[in-house]
Amino acid sequence: MSHYDTIGFTGITSKETLSALINQVSPHAQMIGDYAVYRDASGAELWVGINQDNEFFSAEPYFSGCLQSVWISHVAANQYDDGFDDGTGFAHVW
Repeated sequence: MSHYDTIGFTGITSKETLSALINQVSPHAQMIGDYAVYRDASGAELWVGINQDNEFFSAEPYFSGCLQSVWISHVAANQYDDGFDDGTGFAHVW
């Protein structure tokens, strides 16, 4: 299972299957800045980054909606030695 599967974009197992999905949803996408954004009625979204040469550089799945539950698996403060002591950190949230 991938982060695409969890919101309904199933079968993404290779660059080829991801490319096929992008080609399928592209005609229905809306341009927002450097991204072609496909929004499904279920709340699933696919944000496809497009550079100045009109080439794809990223495909990020997103879900727009209300969460029913959240599971936090890990929280770490200032794990990276970034030179800042501002209390920032990260959390793995599912």
